[in-house]
Amino acid sequence: SNVIQREGAVERVMKATNHFEVLGFDPPTVSEGGRPEWLVTQQELKTRFRKLSVFVHPDRCHDNPQASDAFDKVRKAHDLLSENASREAYMLQYHKEHRDTMLRATGSGGSASVRERRKQMQKDLVNDFNHRVADPLIEVLQKKRVVVPRTRVPTPLSSDSDESDSEEEKWKAKLTKFKKKRHGKSLFF
Repeated sequence: SNVIQREGAVERVMKATNHFEVLGFDPPTVSEGGRPEWLVTQQELKTRFRKLSVFVHPDRCHDNPQASDAFDKVRKAHDLLSENASREAYMLQYHKEHRDTMLRATGSGGSASVRERRKQMQKDLVNDFNHRVADPLIEVLQKKRVVVPRTRVPTPLSSDSDESDSEEEKWKAKLTKFKKKRHGKSLFF
């Protein structure tokens, strides 16, 4: 059974017409801005490459003479698609050659599945950021409780007091006014 699957994988790789098909991914789609967009993460690319390269490796498929060519094709596809600059250039070239089929496939702005995939990738990016940066930062801040010293801000003086009075008299008047308001009579003065 494994031998038959390996033979099928070698044949599929050899029949592939572009690097996306070689690795078994869907080709890029057209984003809402009209540029090609490939919704595959680096981790997915790496995982697919490792599984496929082991599957079509010439040492495992020693009966198939095309296994070494298929393995080289898989390696080339991974090398090109894993590097950002080369992937962007290849996607632009692919977009120029297959523009009409890309527009039909995405409904000229993105099908529902593409939009869902885009949303999921954004959520994954946020979760990855939280996992790598935000969560450790929160732990550090919780361990080091930062205490901000409070300084007492003087209360503004009431407008009904005389400016000629001394500071002490102003504070006494304010205190008396507070106590009368609170208790209805002056307790100490």
